[in-house]
Amino acid sequence: MKRLLGFFAIALTLCVVGAMVGIRLSGHDVERWHVDPTAAPTPDSSNWFGAGRGFDVPAPVFDVETGILSSTFDRIALADARTEIIADDRLPTTSSGGTQTPQMVGHVTFVQRSAVFGFPDYISVRFLPAGDRSQSTLSIFSRSRFGQSDFGVNQARVERWLAELAAQLPTVSTP
Repeated sequence: MKRLLGFFAIALTLCVVGAMVGIRLSGHDVERWHVDPTAAPTPDSSNWFGAGRGFDVPAPVFDVETGILSSTFDRIALADARTEIIADDRLPTTSSGGTQTPQMVGHVTFVQRSAVFGFPDYISVRFLPAGDRSQSTLSIFSRSRFGQSDFGVNQARVERWLAELAAQLPTVSTP
C-alpha cells in the first residue's frame, strides 16, 4: 500500500511539474492575442477586464499627446514583474509637411505571467487622441489565457496601471 501511495505521489508531482513547464513554455499566438481593444469581442468567461472606448468602464483623459501617454504607459507596464511586449503596431504619425509629431497610431500587446505557475495574461492597449489633439486617452483590454475566472487580477492590474498613469501625467478627467 505504501508503495502504491508513493507511486501516485510521484505521478502527481510529475504531472504538476509537467503542466508548469508546459504553461511556461507555451508560445504566444500573436494573431489571436494581439487585438485592437476598441474592436475586440468580449469573452464569455469572467477572466477579463477592459476600460476605455469599447468598454463600460471609462478611461481617464490625459493632458498630453498620445506619444507621451504611450511611452509613459510602456514604462509603467514594463516595470511590473514578468511583463513584456509581444506585438507592437504603433507608429508615429507625420504631419502633411513630413515632420514627426508626438501622435501615435496602432496598438500594442503585453504579456504578464503569474509568479508561480507562469499563467499568461494578455493586455492590449490603443492610445487615442481626445478633445483637442494635445489630449489623449486609451482603451485597454486585459484577459487571461487559461481558466474561467481570474480572481480579479486583470481588473486590479488595469486599475493599478491607470492610477500610476494618473499620478505621473496631468489629467483632464478621471472616471
